[in-house]
Parts: sequence; C-alpha cells; structure tokens
Amino acid sequence: MSHYSEFYNAIDDIADHLRTDFVGPVEDDEVLEMEEPLSRYSLGILWAQPKSKDSEPVDIDRSMEEMFDDESEDSEEPKNISVFKPSTMGVSFASFPNNRLNIIFNYAVYHHSEKIIKENEKEIRKHYYTREARKFQTEIVVPDKVCNSVISDKGNSDVIVYLHVRKINDDGSELVTVSVLNKKKAGNEFLESNGGALFQCILSIKNDKGFMPVYRRNIHKSFEEEKNDMLYDSINNYSYGHGCSS
Repeated sequence: MSHYSEFYNAIDDIADHLRTDFVGPVEDDEVLEMEEPLSRYSLGILWAQPKSKDSEPVDIDRSMEEMFDDESEDSEEPKNISVFKPSTMGVSFASFPNNRLNIIFNYAVYHHSEKIIKENEKEIRKHYYTREARKFQTEIVVPDKVCNSVISDKGNSDVIVYLHVRKINDDGSELVTVSVLNKKKAGNEFLESNGGALFQCILSIKNDKGFMPVYRRNIHKSFEEEKNDMLYDSINNYSYGHGCSS
C-alpha cells in the first residue's frame, strides 16, 4: 500500500491550498495591498454585529440571554446567528462534570492604513490591511448543573466566550456547548466591516478525561440525513458545530 502514499499526499496538498485560499492566511504577518480581507477570504470569519443608529456597547448578560433563550433540548443553535454573515460559532460535546477543559480560540484581525505614493508623477492613495494574530485561552471545570456562564474576561474587546450546560443525561454526563461571539459592531462601510470582522477563527477544546460520543437529536431529518445515518451508523460522533464545522 506504500505506493498510494503519493496520492494521499496530493490530497493533503490540495486541502491545504484550498484552506489557504478560502480561510487564509497566505502569510502569518501578511499585508494586503489594495485588497480588503473580506474580499480576499470567504470562510472562517466571524462578522461584526450589525450596528444601528441607537446601538449601545455590548451587554454581556443580555447577549447570553439572547443566545440561549430557549432551554428545550431541541434548541441546538445560538439565537443570534446570521446565516450569511455569522457573528457566533460554537461546538457541542458530552462531558462528565468536574472534568477540566482547556479552551483556545485563535483568530486574527486586520488593521487598515493608508499611504500616498507617487506613480508616473501622480499621487495615488494606497490602502493596506495588516494582519495581527490573537488568541483567547482559558481553563475551566465543567459545572455539575445546567447553567449559562461567561468564561471570558469582560476586558476582552474582541470576543465573548460562553459555556452552556444544556442538559444532564441519565448516565450523569452533560451536553455542553462552548460558543464565541464577536462583540464588535459595524455598519455597512467596507472599512468598518473589514476592521470589525475576525478572520481564521479556530475554536479548540481539550478535555483532560477525553470526550464521549454525542448524538445530535434531530426530529426533522431530511432524506439525505437519513441516508447518512445509515451509512455512518457504526461511527461515533464526538461533537457537532454551530455555524462551523467540527
């Protein structure tokens, strides 16, 4: 089977190129010249929340209530998700209480700058977007009760990170969701939209005791979903994503 390795390597190379093209970045410290990051990349983005004329600073408690205002088991998606320009992402998994979670959210922001240069004896205003990588990291212990909580520092200007224990199963395990909200707000202008968006977003969660299989309850399955259930009925699923792949 060793002679197949070059084909598998080719698949990995294709996946890496697609990830770079659609998610980015091309370079860790890249500078985009005369190109907006929202035009350059199309995936892995948390958009800024829409800004209205009477918009106020983000209220953390109110945001949490809006995100998880339905406590039913069938409520699987955070409430303030835009289908086309999502401001939130999250992942659900099963864990026992008192397990320790290491949560890391990696992302990047792009800073706008301008420079006037001379070309052919004419002054031209050029726009640049400089990438800055950022990271939020914390460790928590899984609570032993159904609850909502903010696990990020209120001083963080970019994101609010939530921990939501949805339900307790018969075996004592819990269905847990960790969600990230881009707390920035922006209007329709290109400059605000690009400056307020978070790029190359990756949410990583590690459990010191490992993860358990989790089964997503879906009472409105399509024919395609039913076929997939039969195709992968022997494969365990350990998480599912909200507004993202997991």
